[in-house]
Amino acid sequence: HLVIKPNVLMPRENSTGATTNPALVEENIRFLREIGVARITIAESAWVGANTQEAFQHCGYQHLSDQYHVPLVDLKQDEFVEVPVPLSDSILKKIKIARTICDASKIINVPILKAHCQAKLTCGMKNLMGVISDSEKRRFHQTDLARAICELNTVCKPSLQICDAMIGDLTFEEGGTPVKFGRLFLSQDIYSLDCYAANVLGYQPDEIEYLKLYREYHQLAASYELVQLNHPMDQEDFEAIDYRTRFPCGIYPHKACCSCLASVFMALENNAAVREDWQFYIGTNVKPMDIAHQKTLIFVGNCNKKYAHLGHWVAGCPPTSEKLRALLDRLV
Repeated sequence: HLVIKPNVLMPRENSTGATTNPALVEENIRFLREIGVARITIAESAWVGANTQEAFQHCGYQHLSDQYHVPLVDLKQDEFVEVPVPLSDSILKKIKIARTICDASKIINVPILKAHCQAKLTCGMKNLMGVISDSEKRRFHQTDLARAICELNTVCKPSLQICDAMIGDLTFEEGGTPVKFGRLFLSQDIYSLDCYAANVLGYQPDEIEYLKLYREYHQLAASYELVQLNHPMDQEDFEAIDYRTRFPCGIYPHKACCSCLASVFMALENNAAVREDWQFYIGTNVKPMDIAHQKTLIFVGNCNKKYAHLGHWVAGCPPTSEKLRALLDRLV
């Protein structure tokens, strides 16, 4: 039983830079059928707050499933197995992984290359967060995201990674600022794949904390061997852009979930009059000493309700960008 794990975190088509192109998954299915692989499944879970079935439909995976008679598995609805982490100093101890993934004989990991608001990079290793439960996704963000990603990759080990870097996103995992990288790259070694992905985004591998932790745990060299099969499609590497520099206001994530940050980012992206004195505090670890009280304070998410009396609070886990836009419209 072979499982293909793309990145379909939300109902946004590949052209936005958010999700894996279903055409790449289709080519995988056709090749696997040609070499005699009969039992193939596409499995994924959308991020917290999104509907996987809606994402499958919107992104073209339902059509792909119907055309090739390949089952789609929404891992949010799967049974979960507690898998021990083989690290003496593990912070997670055990991780709840979907039964479909645990029972697979082979896994092909098909991420899309994107920048990430908190981890800087989402590619092979980060894409595996789609195989865990929503409660585990929250736990990853509330503990130490980089360390949690590293620990996940000690228990979930795909046989092959094929990165969709034809179109990715240079600032954010939700897409919206797409760029044409014009390349595909693959590796049986997930660490080497992500090292190359980091360099494409303008980072050294050790600048990505979970890559550094993974390298130290496995005592690996901070390098990879690249075999170029053909030339990139006239697309150059570029420097990554910190999404927080796109706006004049202050954005301060403290162990923030990606979905909360995405709501803030999209609300600001759709607001033509962002004020410099706005200060957004996001995440489960906001402390009183972090707050600049002379500014217009905006606290995001249910975890920051305790600070509502200090300024403006937007409820939700995550709050919708519509709620945030409504507040910003009132503040302009």
